[in-house]
Amino acid sequence: MNNQSNPQSLAPQELDNYLVNGWYRMEQGLFTVDYIYIEKWIRVFWLRYRLKDFAFSKKHTQLISRCERFQVEVKPLQINTEHEELFSNYRQIVNFECPPSASQFLFDGQFQGGQRSNIFDSQMIEIRDKSRLIALGVFDQGKNSIAGILNFYHPAYRKFSFGKYLMLKKIEYAIQSGRDWYYPGYIGFDFPKFDYKLYPGEGTAEIWEPLRKQWLPYNSVLLEQLTKSQEVFFEPISSVSDFEVEEVDFGT
Repeated sequence: MNNQSNPQSLAPQELDNYLVNGWYRMEQGLFTVDYIYIEKWIRVFWLRYRLKDFAFSKKHTQLISRCERFQVEVKPLQINTEHEELFSNYRQIVNFECPPSASQFLFDGQFQGGQRSNIFDSQMIEIRDKSRLIALGVFDQGKNSIAGILNFYHPAYRKFSFGKYLMLKKIEYAIQSGRDWYYPGYIGFDFPKFDYKLYPGEGTAEIWEPLRKQWLPYNSVLLEQLTKSQEVFFEPISSVSDFEVEEVDFGT
């Protein structure tokens, strides 16, 4: 199966179509996968949230309230030296292999006419403590959905759980802009390292079932059942690291 696609351009509706069929961004292309390798083979499932039924919980509002002291701005993505310095500081606290720069993660060195070439409609959420940039989140916009791509922050502010906070701000943006779906990447069976992406709440979460090609309401029992019952249908075919394929934050 061809599990990679490298379109030269991508309309918002086309991104929606990729996402709804279990594909996701990697650098300046898209891919799909059922297994990844991180010390062992891990069965993964794409995750999304149904926003028409989403409600911010008490734990969400408490986190939002704790971060109210900071300034938040959403703007078109344009990575600069300030962002790269923040990314470099963030890399010092991660315990997994990651690219040397945010630009490498997002663009893989692709340039066009002296400028970075981006086929996605990407936005960034800057969080500042007065004038100091302390966190950044990146997401791609479709017509009816957004896909969370990357979160990073300054280690000195780790206690504020900016990875989770940025997920909530992306959901807030998606709801306010009339979109129905938020895609944060994948989760893994029996691999808690990815479970932070369930922070928005399991009640509106869905996982992609690739054999029947449909989204199913998430629960942990279903995750186990699908993994064990479908092992015969899948062979591990990718060794892509976790950092390369999802909305990233392990410091929450």
